[in-house]
Amino acid sequence: MGGEDGARTGPGMARLLLLHPKARIVLPGSDVPLEILGRDGKVLRLLALSEGHCFSSESLAAVLSYSTSRSVAPMIKHLRAKLGGPAWGDLAVRSQFGAGYQLDESTVDVDAFEYRKIVEPLAAEYSGAAEPEDLPVERAERDLGSLERAAQLWRANPAIELGDVVASEHQYHYEYDRLYEEAQQLRILLALRVGTVQRLRGSILMLENRVNDSHSPDSYDWCHLIRAYYSTGNPSKAKETYARALRYYDIRHRQAVPQQVTEYFGRSQRNEAGFSLLRTPRRAHIQDQSPAVPTAAASEESRAGQDLRIADRFQLAEILGLSTDSELSLPGARMEPIQLMRRAKQRLWFSGVLASKWVVDPDVRAELSDFLTVLDHTADGDVRFMIMNPEGPGYRRLHDLQGDRVSAEHMPILAKLSAEHSSFQVKVFDHLPRFRIHVLDKDVVTFSFYRLDEESYLQGDQGWASPHVVLDPLSPWPLAEAFATLFIEMWRSSSFLAPEKYT
Repeated sequence: MGGEDGARTGPGMARLLLLHPKARIVLPGSDVPLEILGRDGKVLRLLALSEGHCFSSESLAAVLSYSTSRSVAPMIKHLRAKLGGPAWGDLAVRSQFGAGYQLDESTVDVDAFEYRKIVEPLAAEYSGAAEPEDLPVERAERDLGSLERAAQLWRANPAIELGDVVASEHQYHYEYDRLYEEAQQLRILLALRVGTVQRLRGSILMLENRVNDSHSPDSYDWCHLIRAYYSTGNPSKAKETYARALRYYDIRHRQAVPQQVTEYFGRSQRNEAGFSLLRTPRRAHIQDQSPAVPTAAASEESRAGQDLRIADRFQLAEILGLSTDSELSLPGARMEPIQLMRRAKQRLWFSGVLASKWVVDPDVRAELSDFLTVLDHTADGDVRFMIMNPEGPGYRRLHDLQGDRVSAEHMPILAKLSAEHSSFQVKVFDHLPRFRIHVLDKDVVTFSFYRLDEESYLQGDQGWASPHVVLDPLSPWPLAEAFATLFIEMWRSSSFLAPEKYT
């Protein structure tokens, strides 16, 4: 039987998904995850993460804030029924007379243990590494791939509801927080060690999150960020990062910036040999599709001039941040909602016509609900949808062009999601938009053109569908900033969706 996240369970085995704010389980014989919430979910997390530890009724009563241990047995009965009763739950949640309750490890496959199995050996092996050069380059790409597979499993601490629980001498929440931190630090070092543009970009994003979100970022974070920006050909960003470090230490902490940070900045300014981590420069692969010149006398000078123009265009694309979607882990050119949600970790902004692709299909809508649930539990979770007002003049004009193909049936769904999720905001505008825009985290902006005026719409063969241009905000002179700024300005002048109109 196939479970979520690519794992497989054996006969009679359930797949328990705890790396998410909502505990879920795929029971034997089913492919549909079942949510286990509230007290049931808290006890299930505790039993599973304890790896077979037996909990007394008194200890479970304390965890659940029951006034008496007599309330535990009915709760366990309810949990077993929720987990399939005789089919699985009654056998998996075992009771030992005079000892208490435990989860039979042989009946369940836990995603949190899969995460640990990947991360713990690598964290132990590289525990003393502080610089990229401390890691073996021949294994860097492979080990980084392993950690990235583990990162795909993680949406939340599996002990998210157990922060105040200490059982069997284990502080589950702290243990997984520590393991996640070790994994993130090692991912950064390995990405720096691989030294390709794409890997360096990934390290920049992780480092930016650390220096921006951490209450006390390590000095190495500032050092590595300066070096990564320098290595990607962005000396102005390296200089800006050093200035931010100065402000962080001087203004917030009233102390001098660590000497190591100053040394790294000095090395970037001196263009010191060996300071750049870039090992595989990105090359242009441009196929000239112009018709062949039907003479054999095309001059070398003409060909050289053409090559120079192509090189100039490629350099301009690099400077502006025009990128291919594959380099930023966005396959295809249509920017489908599911791939965007799986790519984003913190921020996803969408500006478009209707947003129906996000909520009309039940599978996409379920993915969006899970995605928003994760970001509800993320300190800076930020999802903004900006769409046309179904009661505005722009929408009426679009209806004239599209007829019955335009529908506002998605609006109650968007209204309901915005009311249920703290990370989700929806605004509406009255005009016909010229662009569809996505902003993901701090490293991807995409836009595509709409053909919504009558003449171009009727003459075009794609209606309002067009491929997306992918922009990289980490480039030296990013065009991405213009479209992100356009989104912000439109957001400021738009109105919040009124849920009461559609619910």
